[in-house]
Amino acid sequence: MANFVRHEPCPSCGSKDNLAIYDDDSYFCFSHCGYKSVSEEYKQEKEASKKPSNKRKEVQLTQEVKSKEKDAVTQDETDKLKERTSISGSGYRGISDATLKTFGVRTEYNESTGDVKAVYYPCTEKGELSGWKPRLHPKKFGGSIGRTGKTCDMFGQFKFKNGGKVCLIVGGEHDQLAAYQMLKEYGNRKGWDFDPVVVSPTVGETGCEKQIQANYEFFNQYSKVIIGLDNDDAGKKATEK
Repeated sequence: MANFVRHEPCPSCGSKDNLAIYDDDSYFCFSHCGYKSVSEEYKQEKEASKKPSNKRKEVQLTQEVKSKEKDAVTQDETDKLKERTSISGSGYRGISDATLKTFGVRTEYNESTGDVKAVYYPCTEKGELSGWKPRLHPKKFGGSIGRTGKTCDMFGQFKFKNGGKVCLIVGGEHDQLAAYQMLKEYGNRKGWDFDPVVVSPTVGETGCEKQIQANYEFFNQYSKVIIGLDNDDAGKKATEK
């Protein structure tokens, strides 16, 4: 079951705080407009809950559920995204263009104001691009392109293929960019000859332990793994799990 994260204004009816956001990227407006979106996981669970009467139906149901899984992003979808986004982030939230380029992050601007409209984080599966996860300014998630969920690698993982001494896990994609940039700048001053390794879940902190477990072999390359999730209730619970 998804956990409530926060309330936001509803883009459909204009209410100030009736749109409830949940940690699986689903949302629902509790005003009369009924604006909503359910998660892919919920859709699959609904399909899987139909009990087959025999083995043939069970196989058929499994195939149907798999067919409903979101496809990986196509090259055409990526090309269209790149047409309306930039590799420059204009220092948004203190992240440099060099850091954005390192992890392939794209920024979309509001055409009328020139302000940052959204940031798109690339998600991968086994090192290959599988989707783009958007963060709409100031902090709204949803409308991903391709696969960005729990079947994906950790965000940033594709940059660190050779293992090492220490890997830091933080709570989200922008936290990952900030932590990497901070440690990179510190390492440059100290003369480090290696890059800091920082990754984050692509599914938020709640439930992230499943994604971390699925990437056990990646973490097993490191002598030490530091868990640096948020110092709030959600972050503390996720850390224990």
